[in-house]
Amino acid sequence: MATKVAFEFDPFELVGRDKSEATREQRREILDQVADYVLESVLSDVGDSRSPVTGKPFKKLDSDYAKKKKADGGTPVANLLMDGDLLDSLLVKKKGEKLILTVSEDQMGKADGHNNHSGDSPLPKRQFIPEEDQTFRPSIRSGIEAIIDDVLGG
Repeated sequence: MATKVAFEFDPFELVGRDKSEATREQRREILDQVADYVLESVLSDVGDSRSPVTGKPFKKLDSDYAKKKKADGGTPVANLLMDGDLLDSLLVKKKGEKLILTVSEDQMGKADGHNNHSGDSPLPKRQFIPEEDQTFRPSIRSGIEAIIDDVLGG
């Protein structure tokens, strides 16, 4: 069984904000907006061959794999898009007043291969889901805080 690759977070805690600033309705709105924003941000960063965790560019593809990817109709860049099924399975789910960034169960092996949460992957690390002791790159956190500010009216 593949290692579960998921990042559970509270948007308020992630950006150092007090959840009690918001009503229950505002917290629900914030969760909805942050879920959409995080999914969009992760997909955008990965499409740009950059980690939404570290902000650093992904290691380039080795030449043989780049040739294979190009021959199969893809682009020869490290954007995790060979067949599209991994990124298509990316989702942000609500769990109470927290969010979970993960992939569908059938893509956990691929996700662990690139994120290496298990520590067992021989693949180059192309991390798109933070580990428990990590977070998102600063501009994603700033975007989350902007959503909170916007919903709270200030």
